[in-house]
Amino acid sequence: MLGALVRRPAPHTAETLPIFGLPGNPVSALVTCVRIVLPVLAACAGAKRTPPECLPRLIEVRNPDGRTLDLWWHRLVRLVVDANGLPQAELIDGRGSGDIVAAGMSDGFVEVPPGFSNAILPYYTWPAGA
Repeated sequence: MLGALVRRPAPHTAETLPIFGLPGNPVSALVTCVRIVLPVLAACAGAKRTPPECLPRLIEVRNPDGRTLDLWWHRLVRLVVDANGLPQAELIDGRGSGDIVAAGMSDGFVEVPPGFSNAILPYYTWPAGA
């Protein structure tokens, strides 16, 4: 189960609490936290809209490798600056969702749709201090 809302067992409150079951691999847990947990917690805290830090921005991938999958794919990237001073993403050669070293070298991840291998993709940054 990815997440659920449960009623707090206090007799005089009608609050609900989010409960999240995160994946066991560290990179998968980080991605799930950024994509799902943080926006839900912001909403529970009273945010009227999704905080900008939780929203993706389109970014050019500097070194696309043409690899595709038939499912949604999240690939670790580091940010670099091109000759014009614009940010670009550079794919990190990770060894899967347990590669915490690659995650530590990254600034965030790009979200690749099924069968897609374009150089412009949604980019999500890791939260500050992560």
